[in-house]
Amino acid sequence: MKDQDLLEAITLFAGDTFAKEPFVPGGAIRAIVKELAHSNLIDATAAGSTPVAGYYDNRYVNELKRSGFFTQKVRHSRDERPDLNECLTSMAPRRRAQ
Repeated sequence: MKDQDLLEAITLFAGDTFAKEPFVPGGAIRAIVKELAHSNLIDATAAGSTPVAGYYDNRYVNELKRSGFFTQKVRHSRDERPDLNECLTSMAPRRRAQ
């Protein structure tokens, strides 16, 4: 097993597991701001007067989406992908016989 195989397996696992398009959801930001204000970690008045969109910018993600970046074919088909568990198992330290 090579490090490149492990890197590829982890990358493909993450790609299958996490958001395909990494947009920042406004509702999540709103909840965070509310909690921070409630905990007095940020000024509640300033937080209330700041539009939620002022905390993040999805324009680069939108640009990537328009370019087709997120829909490009994955380099390997599922049958050709290295198995993450196999990669990790092969790299785990071997126990010595006692």
